[in-house]
Amino acid sequence: MKNLKLLIALLFVFQGYAKANIYDAVVAQDGSGNYTTVQAAINAAPNNSGVPYIIFIKNGKYREKITVASNKTFIQLIGESVANTILYYDDPATVLGTQNSASFSINGNDFSAFDITFSNTYGDGSQAVAVLINADRAVFKNCRLLANQDTLYTKGSGTPRCYFYKCYIDGNVDFIFGSSVAIFDSCIVYAKTRTSNGSSYITAPNTPSGQTYGYLFRDCFIPANTGGTIYFLGRPWNNATGGTSAYNKSVFFNSYLPNTVSPLGWSTWDAGTITSQITFAEYKSKNIDGTLADVSQRVSWSKQFTDADTVGYNLPNMFSGWLPGTVYSNLYDYKPKDIAVSNFRGVKGAASSQFDWNISWPMTGITYRLLRSSDNVSFTEIYNTTAANDTAVNFKYIDGSLPAPGQKYYYYVEASLAGFATHNTDTVLISSKQTIITSSTSVSAFAQELGTPTDAKTYTLSGVNLTGDVTVTPPINFEISNNGGTTWYTNSTPLVLTPVSGVIPNTTISVRLNAAGLGDYSGNILHTSDNAVDVNVAVSGTTSLIVEKPVTLIHWPLTLAYSNTDSAAARSASVEAATSRFKNVALSNGTTVAAVQPYSNLYGQAFNNGTAGTGLWNSSNQGNGGTLNRSYYEEFVVKPIAGQSVRVDSIISNFNFYGAAGTTSNFGFRYGCVWSKTGFTNTSSPVDSVDVISCDSSGVVTTPVTSAHKGGFTDYLLINSKSDGTGPISRFVFTLANGGVTLNSGDSLTFRFYFSCGSGSTGRYGTLKNVLAKGVVLSTTPVKLISFSGGYNNNKTTLWWKASGEVSVKDYVIESSSDGANFMAIGKLASTNTIGANQYQFVDSRLLNENTFYRLRITDISGKITYSNILKIGVPIKSFNISIYPNPADREVVITYPKVLNEARVSIKSDNGKQITFQKLQAGTTTTIIDLSRLPKGVYFVTYSSNGEAISKKLIKR
Repeated sequence: MKNLKLLIALLFVFQGYAKANIYDAVVAQDGSGNYTTVQAAINAAPNNSGVPYIIFIKNGKYREKITVASNKTFIQLIGESVANTILYYDDPATVLGTQNSASFSINGNDFSAFDITFSNTYGDGSQAVAVLINADRAVFKNCRLLANQDTLYTKGSGTPRCYFYKCYIDGNVDFIFGSSVAIFDSCIVYAKTRTSNGSSYITAPNTPSGQTYGYLFRDCFIPANTGGTIYFLGRPWNNATGGTSAYNKSVFFNSYLPNTVSPLGWSTWDAGTITSQITFAEYKSKNIDGTLADVSQRVSWSKQFTDADTVGYNLPNMFSGWLPGTVYSNLYDYKPKDIAVSNFRGVKGAASSQFDWNISWPMTGITYRLLRSSDNVSFTEIYNTTAANDTAVNFKYIDGSLPAPGQKYYYYVEASLAGFATHNTDTVLISSKQTIITSSTSVSAFAQELGTPTDAKTYTLSGVNLTGDVTVTPPINFEISNNGGTTWYTNSTPLVLTPVSGVIPNTTISVRLNAAGLGDYSGNILHTSDNAVDVNVAVSGTTSLIVEKPVTLIHWPLTLAYSNTDSAAARSASVEAATSRFKNVALSNGTTVAAVQPYSNLYGQAFNNGTAGTGLWNSSNQGNGGTLNRSYYEEFVVKPIAGQSVRVDSIISNFNFYGAAGTTSNFGFRYGCVWSKTGFTNTSSPVDSVDVISCDSSGVVTTPVTSAHKGGFTDYLLINSKSDGTGPISRFVFTLANGGVTLNSGDSLTFRFYFSCGSGSTGRYGTLKNVLAKGVVLSTTPVKLISFSGGYNNNKTTLWWKASGEVSVKDYVIESSSDGANFMAIGKLASTNTIGANQYQFVDSRLLNENTFYRLRITDISGKITYSNILKIGVPIKSFNISIYPNPADREVVITYPKVLNEARVSIKSDNGKQITFQKLQAGTTTTIIDLSRLPKGVYFVTYSSNGEAISKKLIKR
């Protein structure tokens, strides 16, 4: 063990530190250390240590989301080399919230890190934190902090302090932000080119009221970026419309500023910023060549410090006596700069690929070699350049050679200088892989009327780097075209597109459903080409005799509550009310079989042919026995109201026998359906009625419905199931004439059910339930929405509307939205459908956002949908509820609040009103977690604020 510690100590000296240290733990991905992950080494450290616990991390890329817990104090991480010891993760703030996105979170005091790269690699230009410091007395030396928006978040309770010495920090929006007292000493601050146009900001401090200092950048170098993004030195977070609690402080002393810093220097957050609360200042800002910068155009409310103004801006004063150099005796020991390339990337264009990168710590004489390979094994230099001075930061090269279609090129940069360790970047891939591209992965469903193809729907197809034709094959029953429908291609004769120079330009593909039979159809349009990944576009549709979606025109439940009248609630407003009638049929007497009453919720309507109601069907009971007879039936009528027209497509019923099952050889239970548009005025030959043309069945029916049993009078159904104790569960759907039966104003359709039974015993009842006529309303009357208004009161929103001309309205669906664009249904009211103007009211008692939008979705009886105007209801924040859990709390609390639309914030104050901690909330979030571990026991107040209003709740820390 002594030899191991001696060896480790010698390695430490070799790295350039004057004082040898014995590492307490070693992390190595290859298993040569104590741990293979950084988190495991941190977890193994002693709790609440008073001296540094030193963890040496060997070179490697460690993809870990790492947290230093609050009880892990004096953790010290030392990397083998800053260029090659990389701790990274890739969580986004847009999903998890700002602080929860952090790749590396520090909650334990007295943390330090030397020679390590910390990174959040989520997306180019995306909001994601690399390092969150939520503790006091954190030190970083010779480290790189890499991300985009919100790279470094410095916060913590009380007045936390952070020190960065000779570090490299990059990002592109507010990438150094928070409330801490932080000194950036001799650092490189690289403001990257944004992927979108516009200006940006380096710092976003939200210094709390009463805190004397915020950020100090002294002797820092801010290089120019590779593009045209203009940066402001800072803007004031939490000092804006809706909340001005911050007294933002950020100052730059003796720092080198490029021409990519705006002449204005600093920016407000918005029109609500109180500039008198801001200390944004500079002292002797310099150009890159060392001459004094021109600050004549700086915003009037910023400051240019004199020598006298700088008094107090030093480590002992700003850090209240804490001196990092006395804690870490090797902090200021000389160490040569490291060669570390950052932000190497390649972008493929039409004829060339462009590569750019920047050096973290610029030095004269660094040679950069760009190497390329076609197999990721053998690399050849294609470009080299040597930095002429120590201000050369950005480098670029355009490679005019693209990989051939189907091939790839691999690139990396080698940076070297005599006497320094060479740094090789990660490999960048430029691919000419065969690729097929479609603008969509599916098209909306088709509805085809049999015999006529549907209208076409379209998507766009393209391809790049192709080495063969693209074959486009639709599924059976679908057709495609690439010339607007002049030529249609099918499953058996697919479309073939030939690329030119490997490219298929944007091509509009039309698709339609053209099935030869009734049914539902679905599948994928398949796009294939040599060595390319197949691409599918899903299609589906239905072919029917009619295109419109059928609705219930009228419904007879035939239960106890309704007897033989129809249901007003289910009836279409375009159809008259109706009552069924018997001819030579008697209802159950309710005594022969006590369980079978004339009408019941279980059996519906119970009857027999004849007169006694005893369940007898034969001639002794004046019945017709086992043979259907046109004089024994139940009759139903469908009639549109004046001025309306409908089409009846099908008749639906639930029917069974009670008492015994029947077959053709014994009881012979028979059931038939016939319809007439003349009210059956002629029942003798030739009859003026028509049999239904087909029947679909489901339920307990063991005799198949075949072409010989279509459900008509002559092709009746044979029923051999019974429904004792179960009700009439067999369901029959009778189809009328092809295309349905159209009823104009004044017309009517009468349909009759015929029954027969060969049983000679009592207690044999037919049971009929839920008779419906379904079809389509052909003519509708548009509703007139007279008014639509609402208001918020007593923690609820009430909506009122008034409408007239509702004869065709089915219902009103109430929809709400938090942004006025994306709506969801929250309730439904049926239409009154009476003459004159009708008034409606709906109450929304949900927990709402500050602004909630409402609209009405009005559906008529044909299925057509119209929308009302959009109504915006403003909710005062005092009406909101926020929840705190747990409460009382020990270590942390979860705060739930209304969904944030733009910006909001949560703060914790002591019971005497002093602000303890403050956190901005991201748009779209509804919860956040706040660490309470450093708060003493006591009573606090949690305040949620937005748009200039606030609401507070008491919190007890125990």
